[in-house]
Amino acid sequence: MRAEVEIAFIWWRERNGRDYEVIEAPRSSLSGKALLDEAPSSVQADRIVPKRKCLDSYQPLDDIPALWEQFARIEKREDAIKFVRTFGPLGREGLRGKGDIIGNILREADSMRRDTLGSIKLHARIDNGQLRISPADFLDAIWLQYTKDKSEGRANRCPQCRRIFAKGPDTGRRKDAIFCSVECKDKSKSLKRSRKS
Repeated sequence: MRAEVEIAFIWWRERNGRDYEVIEAPRSSLSGKALLDEAPSSVQADRIVPKRKCLDSYQPLDDIPALWEQFARIEKREDAIKFVRTFGPLGREGLRGKGDIIGNILREADSMRRDTLGSIKLHARIDNGQLRISPADFLDAIWLQYTKDKSEGRANRCPQCRRIFAKGPDTGRRKDAIFCSVECKDKSKSLKRSRKS
């Protein structure tokens, strides 16, 4: 008999995406870099902080299939800020008003693109023979969604551009897709033809 696993996750985000503030770390007059920027836990790092005006709850894993794909596309500071303004803070500190460290968001997205998973914190309980799993925070939920999709064959790496992408239902791509886009597929065919010439 196989136990059913249910992933339950509720998170919060500002109703208005403009209700997040970017707080710049003090800059050193010598280097122009943030002071203590290498220490990710430092309060001296750039952060995006919710103003906590009107937080709405939602279920991101249920509402947004393959949310991990959007997270993995974060490459610049502006991408990280836009992601948080759209989907909410990634960690409990961010949710409580301390803010998310922008550099940490960039590092996590880069890890996902390189497929180098760290650790995920989960809470689990059994209720009437059903295993219920709940990620500790939003970042863990995104990693869990990615890991689940990957194990079920719904995550792929494009052989042309090397980006990871989602495939199958609710993604706009066939479940047997090899390339992330028509452009990459065409470019690959073109390169193969030019090699044969």
